[in-house]
Amino acid sequence: MTRAANTLTLAALAAACAAAPAAHSQDAQGVEEVVVRSTKLGKSLTELTQSVTILTEEDIELKAYSDFTEVLRHQAGIEFKQAGGPGQFNYPKMRGFGTSDILVVVDGVKINEASSGGVGHLLGQIDPGSIERIEILRGPQAVLYGANSTAGVISITTKSGQTRDGGLSLEAGSLDWRRANFSLRDTVEAGGGDLSYSVNLSKTDSDNVHPAEFTRDETLQAKLSYERETFGAGVSVWQTDNEFQYAELHEAPCCQTRETWWAFQTPDPHQVTATKNTVLGVYVRHSFSDVWSQRFQAGSMAKSYRIFDAADGLLGYQPAPFDAFEFPAFSGTFYDRGAPIPIFDGTDVASFYENDNTQLDYNLVMDGERIGALLGVEWLDQSARQWGTFGTADNDERIVSFYGSTELEVGERVILALGMRSDDFDSWGRETTGNFGVAIELGRATTLFTNLGTSFTAPTMSQLFNPTYGVPTLRPQSGETAELGVRHTRGDARRFEIEATMWHSNLDDVIAFDGAIPNPRSTSGFGQYTNRDRQRTQGLEVAWRYGLTDALSLSGNYTYTESDSKTLGGDWLRTVQIAKNKGNVGVDYQRDKLYFGANAYYSGPRLRWAGDVENKPYWRVDVAGRYNFSPALSLFVRVENLFDRYIEEELGYLQPGVYSVVGLQYKFF
Repeated sequence: MTRAANTLTLAALAAACAAAPAAHSQDAQGVEEVVVRSTKLGKSLTELTQSVTILTEEDIELKAYSDFTEVLRHQAGIEFKQAGGPGQFNYPKMRGFGTSDILVVVDGVKINEASSGGVGHLLGQIDPGSIERIEILRGPQAVLYGANSTAGVISITTKSGQTRDGGLSLEAGSLDWRRANFSLRDTVEAGGGDLSYSVNLSKTDSDNVHPAEFTRDETLQAKLSYERETFGAGVSVWQTDNEFQYAELHEAPCCQTRETWWAFQTPDPHQVTATKNTVLGVYVRHSFSDVWSQRFQAGSMAKSYRIFDAADGLLGYQPAPFDAFEFPAFSGTFYDRGAPIPIFDGTDVASFYENDNTQLDYNLVMDGERIGALLGVEWLDQSARQWGTFGTADNDERIVSFYGSTELEVGERVILALGMRSDDFDSWGRETTGNFGVAIELGRATTLFTNLGTSFTAPTMSQLFNPTYGVPTLRPQSGETAELGVRHTRGDARRFEIEATMWHSNLDDVIAFDGAIPNPRSTSGFGQYTNRDRQRTQGLEVAWRYGLTDALSLSGNYTYTESDSKTLGGDWLRTVQIAKNKGNVGVDYQRDKLYFGANAYYSGPRLRWAGDVENKPYWRVDVAGRYNFSPALSLFVRVENLFDRYIEEELGYLQPGVYSVVGLQYKFF
């Protein structure tokens, strides 16, 4: 059902992330124009009625990121619960919402899973070296992308052949990190057009913070495209094959205090997950005239996820945290403080999951002098299968969507944006969403913007059809968001860029598991999914950059988030694993052959998963550097948590401490 968003009176300050030169052009007044590609209308940043951050491969390469999690952690509005070192369990949060409210798109293909609504731990397993561009669209994007975009969309574009480049890089670092990367890409003239190709291959091996833990990853990324003025076509493939081993975790259940909370992580030599994710895309573009064009895209995502845990028997011993400590719970076995507790692994686990998306998307675009319009039709087929230790399921979902968006220039300074979408799910029904936005140019480089939008999160295949706990009559979670912000960008070399956005979101009919509902299918006789809860988030995001000189710049961002949840008839309670305060402050120096950057990251206290004990706040400092010995040979280094600060990402998970990676890059041309 369509819902109108509540009006919100907001006063905004300032923000913005610097976009790389490749994303810029200049208008007649010399102000840089940044085109936001994931809007499908190719909107200029000054015309956008919502908050956005654009990152390019130059940003990623200069700072020598080896973990995609760290790329996103340094942006406004996004935080993570990261279990241990690289490649392990990874849980993203955005604007106070969780993984199923964040849509991830790779080369235009949706990769959220039908079974869970999210992308699993994929964001911690992506090779940053395969990425050309990241666009983070904050706030509801349901009109363009449909379900699961209440918090926003993370749109990832893999490397293309638009830049002539090729090389080999080798890295080594903490936790026995080893990584090799090969890339080759170029554009050649053919038949009056440009034929572009790119190939990127990488292999990563790393240990982790506990004995027997490891991460292994192989990534393949390739593109081939042909572009002429009125016609273009291309094909892309991106595949990541990941495996990680992790320790056995035992921890105190709800409800605890700091004094009674405890956790054990015991190395387990045969507990591993393996994930293979393949994204394929094909597009065809055709321009009828200077005003009218069309684009068709076909894409697919295939993901296999496997869990293995052999019954190893005795894994080791852990010291009892206090006197009269009972372990396992309700066993009647008690230990004195410090006494060795045997930790057993007594269950064989072999569980298999497969998620597939097939997507067809057609867009008809009008790009007039004062008006732009988009009409779209999308067909999405999703399937989710599982078998093994945790049961068997095989479910499918088909969604047919019609959507439209228009952008109208009123006078010389006002842009009106309007959109609507209808999604028809064959499993539970239809949902209609919409948005209305206004952007007002206050000066040659300053824009005031506001947006009202509705969104929804679809019930997952598991929530609908799990043979024990599923409920086929579940409704989607419906969202309403109001935003108000301001952005400022100057076009000279020492530019000052700033964007600030305040938002307020409400989410109704939130799906939760209620253990008190009678359920004869359950062995306990209770528990199933239901539309029970509500959630609200509100806050402020500010991001800025200032060029002190041609070589030296300062940047930073700050996010304040209030996120609360409420059960039926209950009180509003603070949402778990969300920090109210989070921010970054950085300095970058780049001159001739040398680059150096430093960033201080702060995360405020967050409640652990049970909502009873609060993680301690922490800050850390990361540094990165690069020196080009010649146009062909470069040395780069990255050090995270330089001062070895104690970090609590989530209670119970040990963190790496000081973490460093050093590498050499050789470019063929």
